[in-house]
Amino acid sequence: MREVFRAAEQDSYWVGDRRSPMVLLGPQGSSSFEVLLAYARRDGYADLVRSFEDPAEVVDFIGRTPPLTRQSPAPRKPGAGVRRMGYRQPG
Repeated sequence: MREVFRAAEQDSYWVGDRRSPMVLLGPQGSSSFEVLLAYARRDGYADLVRSFEDPAEVVDFIGRTPPLTRQSPAPRKPGAGVRRMGYRQPG
C-alpha cells in the first residue's frame, strides 16, 4: 500500500512535471481504490486512476493512456520584476 500512495503523492504534486496512469488489479469497490480515487478527484487526475479485474484490461488502459505533462510557465524577460532606481549624487 505504501508504494501505491507514494505514487499517488507524486501524481498529486507533479513530481517530474508529469502525472502517470495508475491501475489497481482487483475489485473496484475495495477501500484502497476508493481512497486513491478520492485523492485523485481532489487533485485533478481521476481520469488516470482505474481498477480492473482482468490483466488484459490493465495492459490496454496503460497502452492507451499516456502520462500527462505539465506545461512550464511562460519565460520571462530578463530583468522582469526588477525595479531600477536612480541614485542622487551627494551635494
